[in-house]
Amino acid sequence: MHTYPYSHEPHADLIGLWPNSNYSLEGLCSFLDVDLPKDEVDGSMVAELTRDGQIQEVAAYCEGDAVATLRCGQEVSVLL
Repeated sequence: MHTYPYSHEPHADLIGLWPNSNYSLEGLCSFLDVDLPKDEVDGSMVAELTRDGQIQEVAAYCEGDAVATLRCGQEVSVLL
């Protein structure tokens, strides 16, 4: 059974652009000098925030990850 969750197109996974790295998104942003647009929320807080109905905070956190991922992808593509 094919269960890969990102089978839609277009899709870019940074690990495909930067294989064999152990960088977290935060580490990759630091290495590429990309701003990580996040506030006080980190991934460990998402379940609790969701349970408490603080969906806007979770959405802002996810948006920050998406923006940072896009910017890292843009930086990596310039390097390639």
